[in-house]
Amino acid sequence: DPCYQVRVRFAHKLNKGLLTFRLPLQYLSTFCLAANDPLKERRTQVKQFLVANINRRREYLRQHSSANARMFALLPDYAVPYAIHLLAHDPDLRSHEDIDTLKNIRECLWFLLEPLMKSDSYSYSFYRKLVENIKQTKDVQCADSPDANKKLYAVCDLVLGIILSKTSNFILKDFPAEPVLPAKLYTQPDQVFTNSHWSSYTSHWSSHTLTGPHILLTGPHILLIGPHILLTGPHILLTGPHILLTGPHILLTGPHILLTGPHILSLVLTYFSLVLTYFSLVLTYFSLVLTYFSLVLTYFSLVLTYFSLVLTYFSLVLTYFSLVLTYFSLVLTYFSLVLTYFSLVLTYFSLVLTYFSLVLTNSTHSNSHWSFT
Repeated sequence: DPCYQVRVRFAHKLNKGLLTFRLPLQYLSTFCLAANDPLKERRTQVKQFLVANINRRREYLRQHSSANARMFALLPDYAVPYAIHLLAHDPDLRSHEDIDTLKNIRECLWFLLEPLMKSDSYSYSFYRKLVENIKQTKDVQCADSPDANKKLYAVCDLVLGIILSKTSNFILKDFPAEPVLPAKLYTQPDQVFTNSHWSSYTSHWSSHTLTGPHILLTGPHILLIGPHILLTGPHILLTGPHILLTGPHILLTGPHILLTGPHILSLVLTYFSLVLTYFSLVLTYFSLVLTYFSLVLTYFSLVLTYFSLVLTYFSLVLTYFSLVLTYFSLVLTYFSLVLTYFSLVLTYFSLVLTYFSLVLTNSTHSNSHWSFT
């Protein structure tokens, strides 16, 4: 809606209804339209609403095991088929070759998929199977319209391109639910159905860049180009410096490698993921070993520091006692000097007395001489 206040009130009412489970899960997909809001603060707020609702539903399922029977109505990942259908009916999407509109639709899809893919429970295989199932169905609302179904498949290809380019771990793991589709939007999957119209418009897309300087996404034949990567269509081609993957009958070639089979791409990706995980664990092991030796060295350093402090302490104690002894030695020296002083004084008086004694003695002898005369 062009009116800012209408967008704000609608987002708040939608958030409130979803948080209280008063609105069904399909309304969660509506949040993806906020990716085209011209105001950054509005996009940020709606993204917070979306994350809060995803966390609320996951937490509810963890706390209420009985709710697993209603997984399809509660699990936020099931909002993706609704979002695909919603965006395939975007009035601005005139055809499956409308590149500019598909760019905007990709932003809307990433707005919804980003918080879903960041979850610990995210499963690449679940999302891939979900998209594959949609591409084996038709739009219930216009099942006989080739153009409408082409637009639906084009949006599916955008989702597949996102999960291929954004997934960091391709290890297959169990998901708590099956990739089922809402019957009111999609027909039953036709396992033998193929989209024969793909080749008719793939060449037109090959000259258009859809996702930035290093990525090209094209129709149901998906082409993803990076510095060393090329991925195409249902017949997938992945090339790197030494790698070629094609197929339903996939060919992997390197200097000495040739592998074929209908599911080898998934196995190869899983293999490389396991190899990377192995090297990651090896690096973690060596990191822990280095950390251990670092702690051992730190321990010995602390022990040496402790003994150094103990020796310093005893050295200070000995210095203290040495100073005390020096002090007493000085005190004794002082008293010795005092006694020497008094001894000298007494000696002085003794000499004085001796002097007077001699004087008196001389005087007595003199008197006695005169008396005799």
